[in-house]
Amino acid sequence: MSDLWWAFADRLAVSGYKLEDLTDNDGLFRLVAEEFCGFTPQQVSELRKQWHSMCRGAKNGMMQPEWVSQTSVRTSSQNNDTSTPQGIFCTYPTSTVLSRANKFLYNLSGHGVPLASAMVTELPLPRKLTQAFRGRLAFMHKPTGEVELLWKICSPTTLASIKEGRSLENMADWDTLCPRGIVLYRDDGAAAKFCEKTPVELARQGWCLVAFDVAVGKSRYLEEEEIRLLQHFSMEECFNTLYSDGYDSISVASCNACVIFHPDQMIPRFVVSIYAPNKIRQPNNPTMTPAVEPPAMTSYPMKKGGNLGKELQPTPTTVGIKPNASNTPSKPSSVISLDAINCQKHSGKEVEFWCPEEKRLLCSHCLFYDGYSNSNCLLVAEAVRMEAPGLERWVQNAETFTKEIDSVNNLFRSAERDIDTCEKERKEELCEHFKRVRAKLNVLEEELTSQIEKRSEEQRRSLRNSLAEVQATVEKVNRLIGEAAKPLLNYRAGNIDHRNAVDLLNVTQSVFDNWRAVNIPMYSVVIGWDRDIFNELEGALQPTLATESEGQVELPEAIDVNYLKN
Repeated sequence: MSDLWWAFADRLAVSGYKLEDLTDNDGLFRLVAEEFCGFTPQQVSELRKQWHSMCRGAKNGMMQPEWVSQTSVRTSSQNNDTSTPQGIFCTYPTSTVLSRANKFLYNLSGHGVPLASAMVTELPLPRKLTQAFRGRLAFMHKPTGEVELLWKICSPTTLASIKEGRSLENMADWDTLCPRGIVLYRDDGAAAKFCEKTPVELARQGWCLVAFDVAVGKSRYLEEEEIRLLQHFSMEECFNTLYSDGYDSISVASCNACVIFHPDQMIPRFVVSIYAPNKIRQPNNPTMTPAVEPPAMTSYPMKKGGNLGKELQPTPTTVGIKPNASNTPSKPSSVISLDAINCQKHSGKEVEFWCPEEKRLLCSHCLFYDGYSNSNCLLVAEAVRMEAPGLERWVQNAETFTKEIDSVNNLFRSAERDIDTCEKERKEELCEHFKRVRAKLNVLEEELTSQIEKRSEEQRRSLRNSLAEVQATVEKVNRLIGEAAKPLLNYRAGNIDHRNAVDLLNVTQSVFDNWRAVNIPMYSVVIGWDRDIFNELEGALQPTLATESEGQVELPEAIDVNYLKN
């Protein structure tokens, strides 16, 4: 199958669909390929052709149906070659990676301090990076060739980014050979002359060697002078120009380097920690000399998903000392714990030496790398005879000190009692103050509440009186309406005698009498106070800090036990 199909299979697995869901459904196939997998219409058309071909092969018996439904699953071939077919990641044995790393480091060291590999850590293959890698393969020029395992020296910062699964950008640990691209080297590559610092300095600063699977593709060959001209262009411009010319990478034969301009064209596979020995002081006494050359690094088992940024301690061969028979240190007692006889700096190494000036136990590893010699360190047996009298004096002084310190302990207890007393007094004082404040607040609250209720009741009484007068006037009007009904009825009927005339005129007299108007006063409501009393209270109740003064008990200025050494 093509690289385009493998890229589609990976993205299809992420989308949640399976190939059997798309069988005999071109509409769903097109929708999933375009919307969920992000392919262009031209790529979708090519994928449909391959899909139809696979389905026909399955129906004709040329292909097992189970294979069709499991196309997205691929196996990795395992071999010891330096390259592998495109889109498939090879599994490399530890010995192969170490051997190739040591070859590269040998060329990197040149005539300087020799470098060696300390440990190989195999990196996991994140789905995001592998999908991007295969997606890039699908767009490279045909034939894409083979995937090669190439090397790059990376800083601790870059290693942390690789550990988090991020792709390597061109400006991360850029190489002076081509600052605008990502420069990687083959096993015999000459990378040292393009590093800003010496390889030994980089190794001591925690830089490591990282092996990448790189899709080299069609490569254009340039000289060092020619490729340096690319520094005037951006990485994107270099990539577009190279791609339009029909190439995927640049090869520099003089230094066996490969330069790519697309981060998805590579994927990290292994991290190899680099070991560079420190500068060693040569001892003056021939009775205490290293018995071997600087240690050669041993091969470590390959570990997946290890801690990438961690500095790894190498395991050197033992440094030999030529002691006299009389001063050979005795074997430690079995009751002594291993932690007491092991070096704190180099795990698994027993302490054998003593530095009187630093008062420090040393192992052979410390002696070899940290610049000690017979002029500034002794064997443990000799050091015991020298240090024991001083330790005895210290114990005597310390016993006297522990007896005299009781008076100081009494001062501490007195000071604590002083603190307790002051704390109790301040709490009681605070409680009394807040009682008075709360009482005044309660009185103020009752007074203000009474004012509100009194003013409100006065306004309600005034409104009720006015309403009563209005209702009395309305009742009088209704009464006169009733009294005028009968006389008006007789008048309309033409029955006008003396009695009816008097009744009609009496009602008329009452109706047209001078009515008193009912005055309705405006009412008011309580909306606040004559001063902003609550803001004043809140301002007075702002948080405050406790003040302190020196305690009554006089304590010593310091307790320094260094005088016990004298």
